[in-house]
Amino acid sequence: MKCPNCTATENRKSGKIRDKQRYECKKCGCHFTQSYKGFVPPVLKLLACVLYMNGLGFRRIAALLNVSHQSVQQWIKRYASQMQKQFPIDKKARHVRVIQLDEMWHYVGKKNGHWH
Repeated sequence: MKCPNCTATENRKSGKIRDKQRYECKKCGCHFTQSYKGFVPPVLKLLACVLYMNGLGFRRIAALLNVSHQSVQQWIKRYASQMQKQFPIDKKARHVRVIQLDEMWHYVGKKNGHWH
């Protein structure tokens, strides 16, 4: 196992943290744990982007797909940057602003059964 700081392979055990073995590099003294980055299928990342475009938030998407909300946020940022490279925005169109209004009506004051 390589040290993430100096890439040396000489290390020793240095206790446990959150039930994971902790190591100390003999060369630079850096403490680290063996990290595992799980594989997420690309179709799951695309599904996260589709759900986001349909109005779901990062945390709700993360709960549905059983991943962390930080991962969902990173996937969407990467997807958006890829789309921006493939389909650049015209400079004339950059001044356009999009406004979305809620369809619900909200009444502010109600007094004695009469609407104000």
